[in-house]
Amino acid sequence: MITDSTYTEGPAQADGRRYVKEVHTDDTGKTYEFEWLGSQDVALVLAGRASALTVQISAQRAADALVAGTSLPLTKLKWERLFTDAEWAAAQVFNDTFESLDTLTAEQKIRIKRGLREYVLADYISKSDPSTIFLVTLYESFGVIGVGRAAEILA
Repeated sequence: MITDSTYTEGPAQADGRRYVKEVHTDDTGKTYEFEWLGSQDVALVLAGRASALTVQISAQRAADALVAGTSLPLTKLKWERLFTDAEWAAAQVFNDTFESLDTLTAEQKIRIKRGLREYVLADYISKSDPSTIFLVTLYESFGVIGVGRAAEILA
């Protein structure tokens, strides 16, 4: 919601137009600046712009409220960048050798195989997907990533 709108005008040009700089401030203190050259009634332009900005801000806030608390899926590149180089390398070793670990149950090994296969097939990675959560928490429990990192990565 725009709470304040001001403008400054430059001198008139030879053709009668003038430079105008508008500054609109919303209820959070954020400012929106516009510059133009014209001969329009500045007060009408200012009021129209303030009204249009209020509509845009309201729509953005409604969209933000709709998705609050949700997470967007990540590309595989963005997902892998959540891990440090050392964590990524340790995960590759784990992924290549987990089947030989006696500390994993047959069910866990199947879930890991499936999770890794789904990763290959997926276009995007969702932090809220049960397979993603399982694999990341498993990495933490086996020391592939440090204590507390699963929560950080999944946040």
